[in-house]
Amino acid sequence: PAALAKLLLDPRPAVRDRAIEKLVSAGDDAVDALVSVRAEAEARAAAVFALYRIGTLKSARAVRAALNDADFRVRTAAARCAGMSADHAAGDRLMEMVKKDHPAVRRQAAAALGQLGEVRAAGALIAAAADAPDRFVEHSIIYSLITLGQVEPLRAALRQPAPKIRKAALIALDQIDGSPLRREEAVPLAGSKDRELRAAALFAVSHHPGWAADVLQELELRVRERNFDEAGSEGLKDAWLAFMPDEGARKRIADLLHDDSLGERQALFVLDTIDAAALKQFPAEWTDGVGALFDSPSRTVRLRALDLARAHALAGLDSRLVRIGNDAAAPDTVRMAALAALAPRLDGEQYTFLISKLSPKADAILRQTAAQTLARSAPPKSDLLLLARQRLPQADPLTLSTVLECFRSSHDQEVGAALVQLLKKSPAALGTLGEDRVKTLLSGYPDSVRDESAPLLQSLRAAEKVRIDRLRKLEPLLTAGGDAGRGRRIFFGETVACYSCHTIGREGGHVGPDLTGIGAIRSGHDLLEAIVFPSASFVPGHEVYNVDTDTERISGVMRRQTADAVTLVTGPNGEIRIPRSRIRKIARSNVSLMPEGFDESLNKTELTDLLAFLQAEKTRPK
Repeated sequence: PAALAKLLLDPRPAVRDRAIEKLVSAGDDAVDALVSVRAEAEARAAAVFALYRIGTLKSARAVRAALNDADFRVRTAAARCAGMSADHAAGDRLMEMVKKDHPAVRRQAAAALGQLGEVRAAGALIAAAADAPDRFVEHSIIYSLITLGQVEPLRAALRQPAPKIRKAALIALDQIDGSPLRREEAVPLAGSKDRELRAAALFAVSHHPGWAADVLQELELRVRERNFDEAGSEGLKDAWLAFMPDEGARKRIADLLHDDSLGERQALFVLDTIDAAALKQFPAEWTDGVGALFDSPSRTVRLRALDLARAHALAGLDSRLVRIGNDAAAPDTVRMAALAALAPRLDGEQYTFLISKLSPKADAILRQTAAQTLARSAPPKSDLLLLARQRLPQADPLTLSTVLECFRSSHDQEVGAALVQLLKKSPAALGTLGEDRVKTLLSGYPDSVRDESAPLLQSLRAAEKVRIDRLRKLEPLLTAGGDAGRGRRIFFGETVACYSCHTIGREGGHVGPDLTGIGAIRSGHDLLEAIVFPSASFVPGHEVYNVDTDTERISGVMRRQTADAVTLVTGPNGEIRIPRSRIRKIARSNVSLMPEGFDESLNKTELTDLLAFLQAEKTRPK
């Protein structure tokens, strides 16, 4: 046996296998030789499996001793063997190991305790669930708890504070034969703040259709609580969404929408939950409730309701939207949100209001929202001429680039001629537009307009050739010693309002890529090119798509796609859900949602400071 034991280190698998077979055949005479193997852990683990196969009292003691081996691989092998041999004498050590050891050892110890059928092990398994390091250990613990079937310790575990313990106990009670889980135990956990516990509760409740009404009542009571906790609302929202296919859930949501006693936080929660619901058809009773919130005393709620109406293209609310959009006494932000939801069905004074907000002196976000709303609309000839001849020549490059889309709606020769003259006179236009886009804008106009644009297109081709030179001229700004503090104020300021689309740290919007730590992963040259020529490249996940319907083209970043609808982010405060039944075509756009011309909107000092700020962003917060 001693000679055979040495062959456990042989590099040839066939030799090792034949040595193990002979050692097992030798029985107790081979135990001492196997115990004496002190070489690498792989050989010691092989010796443990050989001892298990010998199957005598002496070999079982040796396997038990290996539960204390210095290497986790040997302890794992010993735990597996102890479980397979149903060695109850190993129970105490296994209960220690399941609570504290290498994850692989804990997983195998949990499985072994289930194989032993040690009812007293339920307490150790429950305690081990509190800090299960991964899904594999957790699964092994829960499976053994199901195998042991000790109901009372599991019921007691549901009252413990640790979410992981409650989750393990909940699943085990649900899966034990006969499912002893009670309604009053599972229902309160369906709205838990802990994501994993909440998911487990919803999974368990789904096996009991008769419990749905109780869960929904519990969820509604949580929303109506005076001290409604916004921090815990994510879990509550997930619970609502899980039951949204249930007619009772939709009815309760409708009741909440019409409840004037709800506070601002509760109303916003209900609107956010509705926005996240993946339903084939927006319930009619919800539409009326959302419209009722247009008159909420809270401006925040009114804006959120209007945004929801736009995002889901809710029908039947036009009269209310027109009333708000035409109300000169209403705040500009509210009027703008109403018109954005109403577009492209705009007329008269509504266009006058939108055009008035294109001034460079207007709030940057309000200005961009007005530009985007106009871009999705079809202004009459008089307003298009007003834009081309009076408003857009003074507009900043960002606004100009966005608003130009509305000229695609016209085929009038006079409008086309005015558009060509605008582009010829505007230096910013030549710096922000490409030849292909100008051709697209003019494609619907008469031949005479396109002929008139020939010199302009020639200028654009020439401008295209100097793009690289333009970038090279700006490159010295990267090392010009800009002030990062001033650059931060520019990023979060109102001139270009970078923060409306991009996040840094915990501040900003979510239209474009998160720029936290951008200086650590992008070179200064990359940052400069992204600012000056944003359409040169796209960050994965932020590509722009053009969605054509029968009445309009909507451009934006794809936020969500379902079998029934596509959701696009169209700007700082714009998200729109387009039912697939309305979509004729979806195509990738080569034009960024971020308009070109930021370098034209800032002077060289401001651009230098902004670049310094972005380059200084080197770390991401934990």
